[in-house]
Amino acid sequence: MVEEVTEEATRAAEEFKEKGNGFFKDNKYEAAIDLYTEAIFCKIGPVKKAVYYCNRSLANLRLENSSIALFDACEAIKFDEKNVKGYYRRGQA
Repeated sequence: MVEEVTEEATRAAEEFKEKGNGFFKDNKYEAAIDLYTEAIFCKIGPVKKAVYYCNRSLANLRLENSSIALFDACEAIKFDEKNVKGYYRRGQA
């Protein structure tokens, strides 16, 4: 069953991402991860989902959670194989 992407869900996901970015900039990586996770759970397209996985991967890298960062990078690549940051994050992990 394919989830239907809605504008409302996309807006909500972007809000979660922006709040997560704010926490990331303040070095509050755990809070950023929580918000990126909320964004990932929204009914959004695969390209957006890949971006949120990349963001969460970087936050996990900052916390030295390499295995989780690797998982997130691989998920980003799975959702968007053209996502260069996904490959970069995978290499970092």
